[in-house]
Amino acid sequence: RDTLKANITDYAELASLAHPERPPPESLVALKEIVKNSLWVCGGEARRSSCDWTSSDLLLNILLSKTWMTYPLTLLVVLFLIFCVATCIYVRVTPDEAEEWRQNNTTYRRRIQAQQLEYLKSQSQKELAGMVAAAT
Repeated sequence: RDTLKANITDYAELASLAHPERPPPESLVALKEIVKNSLWVCGGEARRSSCDWTSSDLLLNILLSKTWMTYPLTLLVVLFLIFCVATCIYVRVTPDEAEEWRQNNTTYRRRIQAQQLEYLKSQSQKELAGMVAAAT
């Protein structure tokens, strides 16, 4: 308790750690790591910083206390990050439909404007020809 400056929440677990049938840790450093990472030790240098249990703390501690669970969780996080990066790249590379529509609309409007200009030119020429014919 003095070494880790932590509190013990379950003395039965502490007693089971010192049970005669259980083999002792190889060194005092290993014992300190076992106690520090135990769920029944909190505060100080222990993994559990708070002695108040919440459901998220309990789940996180249970998941992280199992070494076999650390690898799949790490893999999931890495896959999630790869998926996020791949999604960003896909969105950046995929052509924007709005941009394609704008280009098509601009081309269409220019074509219509050119047709209207040609029509107005032909109408002006007809009117001019009509005026010249009327003047003579």
